[in-house]
Amino acid sequence: MMGDESDSRFQIEDLDGIYKLKEHSIDLTDIAPGNAMADPRKHLPNCTVCWGCKHTLEYMASGAIMFNNYYSLEIGGSPSWLFRVRTNKTASGWAVVKTCPKLWIEPINGIVPGHGFPITWLGLWADAAAGVSIQNLIEGGSPRTKPEEFLEMMSRVDGDEVKRGAIHDLLFSQCDRHQQNLLFQESGKMTLIDNDQVYGTAWRRCGVDSILIPTTQKFQINHLQWAFVMKNPPLDPPQDYEKSTNPLQLLDYRCHVKDGKIGTDFQPKIQACLTKISGMSTEKVMSEYGYPHILLADAIRNRSRDMLSHGYEWTLYHGEPLNQPMHRYKESPPCCSIHYNTSNTVFGSHVYICNDPAYHKVADLPFGNAWHGGEWQGRPGEDTGNYNGSFVQYPVPLT
Repeated sequence: MMGDESDSRFQIEDLDGIYKLKEHSIDLTDIAPGNAMADPRKHLPNCTVCWGCKHTLEYMASGAIMFNNYYSLEIGGSPSWLFRVRTNKTASGWAVVKTCPKLWIEPINGIVPGHGFPITWLGLWADAAAGVSIQNLIEGGSPRTKPEEFLEMMSRVDGDEVKRGAIHDLLFSQCDRHQQNLLFQESGKMTLIDNDQVYGTAWRRCGVDSILIPTTQKFQINHLQWAFVMKNPPLDPPQDYEKSTNPLQLLDYRCHVKDGKIGTDFQPKIQACLTKISGMSTEKVMSEYGYPHILLADAIRNRSRDMLSHGYEWTLYHGEPLNQPMHRYKESPPCCSIHYNTSNTVFGSHVYICNDPAYHKVADLPFGNAWHGGEWQGRPGEDTGNYNGSFVQYPVPLT
């Protein structure tokens, strides 16, 4: 992460990649040297206990027990470089350090546990979050979570936290809120994790993407099916979708707010936050909150103003930053009550089914590349989209 000269936490010392972070001078051109550090040490004994290291790294806990079941925690995309470290900066006394936001950047000096490989570069530090991911609850567990148990767990979800999560994801343009990035505790408390893909800084251009929010791709994947929505494989994209109901649709924010709409009914602290940010200049937002680029500060200012002036739904449908046309999905009806059926039905047996007789699936897809955006990249003529996302008709809610 590179700082801006206007941010007092960062100061460019020269032009060859040396940055000053607090009292540390960091050479970002050698942030994770890999073989450059390992090769000179090949002849040395492999020391799995480090003498002189500033931090003792430990692997993350392998699992958690909830509802008398054991859940192995997902290891993520880069498990070999994810550790926990003791710290006095969090309430839990632990920090999660990702070496390859509450979030901070700090140099780390330790070794990979059991291997002896030294790590002496910048790490992203974050408070350790408790709970088990929603995906793990529905797909994992030893013994395996029973469908009836999962539905009972979902009944414990705090609707006010779902509402706050949906507001958070839209306000900050979160684009990676899939089911592994939402942790759940027995009490029903939810925690949103991995909040770094924001304001178009994700791996693709994105306005918002969250399983909590309809019209976004991750929501639509739970509504229909991953392969169908993603048009995968592109040489022979699926022509049909899953007819049964995915129980993760119970996390649809519309199921947890009055009349299925948030409008301008924001919790007092959120209202105060939106009011403060919308009354600031973009430059002031950037300076006060440490945004590294003016466009990021402008995005949250726009979101804040739109939410206050037009309400949540208008901002979702029409506010900037918007999703690309090929990632703009039609609004599907909510399903807020689900049962597990073991007998044969038109949906098959042993499936989840929505209890609302009026519920139906909206299987229309926008034209284009469902992955990165842009034009269709699969076999010519095989795009399963049937409308231009630039012209999708969203309602214009009254505020």
